[in-house]
Amino acid sequence: MSNVKTNKMKEKFIAYLQVQETGAYNMFDPAAHFAVEVLCCDTVSLEDYVYIMRNYTELYNHYFEKEL
Repeated sequence: MSNVKTNKMKEKFIAYLQVQETGAYNMFDPAAHFAVEVLCCDTVSLEDYVYIMRNYTELYNHYFEKEL
C-alpha cells in the first residue's frame, strides 16, 4: 500500500502510537483523533486515521521491524 511508504504517514503513525500509549483515550473517540493531530503538528484526515487503525500491524511491522 502506497500510504505505508510516505514519511508523513510515519509521522502520523508515531503520533497515533504516542496517544495510544498514554492510555488516556479510547482510540475510536474523536478526541483521540484530535490528540493525534496535535502531536503530529499536521492534519490527519479521517481517511488516514482509519487507515492507521485498519492497518496497524502492517504499519508497525513496516516502520519498526528493523528495531526488533
